[in-house]
Amino acid sequence: MTNSRKPAGNSTYPKGGVSCTADTFVQAESSVLRMKFSAKNPALRVAAKRCATLKKQSMKNASYILLGLLLLLIYSCNKDDDSYKKENQFYWNQTLCADPWNTGQNDSNEETKIAVKTYLLSNNINVLNLDFDTKSPLDNGCESCGCGTGQRIIVEVKNSNIDKMEELGFYQ
Repeated sequence: MTNSRKPAGNSTYPKGGVSCTADTFVQAESSVLRMKFSAKNPALRVAAKRCATLKKQSMKNASYILLGLLLLLIYSCNKDDDSYKKENQFYWNQTLCADPWNTGQNDSNEETKIAVKTYLLSNNINVLNLDFDTKSPLDNGCESCGCGTGQRIIVEVKNSNIDKMEELGFYQ
């Protein structure tokens, strides 16, 4: 049966080497011969700094983890993400000239905003907020009326108007 355990390394400070003392010999009353056999005492042998290495490695790992969490937090707060949208928020991909409120690429955002609000009010829908972004998936490289302008209209309405918005063709 073999023993697979290894003894732990020395954790003490052993002293190595031999220490010598000075000897005095008296040869005669008139002379004294002092002989010194000396060897310097060697320094204490110091055990390996295992804890310091472990602490240094732990601090390095902790800093990597903290950096990763910080990057994750920054990435998760990116405003290009639609994950923050609300239940009562709807989208419309603006077209060149096929929108039901009769505006298109030649109209300003303010003109389009007024036209959309008027259209929705005529359908008994109260608009809480209306805004634009540039995330429309419609092709804006063509010239037909159904092609997109590249803009997306974002409309926020009361919860009671959700079904009506879907009936009019708005999507979430």
